[in-house]
Amino acid sequence: MKKLTKIILGIVALLATGTSFVAETVKISNCKELIAFADLVNGGTRKNQAQYTNAVLTNNIDMSQCSERYPMIGNEHSYTIYKGTFDGNGYVISNLAIDTIAQNVGLFGAVGGGTVKNVVLQSMRTKITYQM
Repeated sequence: MKKLTKIILGIVALLATGTSFVAETVKISNCKELIAFADLVNGGTRKNQAQYTNAVLTNNIDMSQCSERYPMIGNEHSYTIYKGTFDGNGYVISNLAIDTIAQNVGLFGAVGGGTVKNVVLQSMRTKITYQM
């Protein structure tokens, strides 16, 4: 988590100084880091640059170990489209549970021009509530 925090702070520092954005590769080893990565991509005042942030899994991840709600990476409702490269390195993300009103549901809510590769999902549950 310390490494992810340092990368996020480094990105913020680059953006604050007006330096051109350079996509970093975030290493993700647990559920908290995966949620933090989704929050990084989806949020902030400079989310357009964060959408290009790359990620690589370094371990199997059991989402049942986290109590926080998983926000999905990318969101079509807020026009946050993931454009980086997400490399699962052959690792497994298990027990992912998503409860949402979104139409596009999964590990990623919206990907456009990005790459998702080498990731395995096991025991995923979704609950979609449609609003009329």
